[in-house]
Amino acid sequence: MNNEIIEAITQIAKDKKIDKESLRDMLENIFTQMIIKKYGSADNFDVIVNIDKGDIEIFQEKRVVEQVEDPLNEIDLMSARRVDPDLEMPGNKAND
Repeated sequence: MNNEIIEAITQIAKDKKIDKESLRDMLENIFTQMIIKKYGSADNFDVIVNIDKGDIEIFQEKRVVEQVEDPLNEIDLMSARRVDPDLEMPGNKAND
């Protein structure tokens, strides 16, 4: 996240007397609500806000499948390997 944005958010929190943990929770909730608005659910998403570092991380967990039927929850092996080149299909071993 941009340092200027973090400084602005931190200043607002200080002015409103909001502690860091509450601010973190509010930001995580805002991003979670944005995910729900876009995808209809945030069940397979994790939002992590680190106020001290100015980081916001959003992770989406998907099942690796041969044929994608549910793009929100599934990913094909070739696409998954772009993220993790050593990834194998569940149940498959590289040396079978």
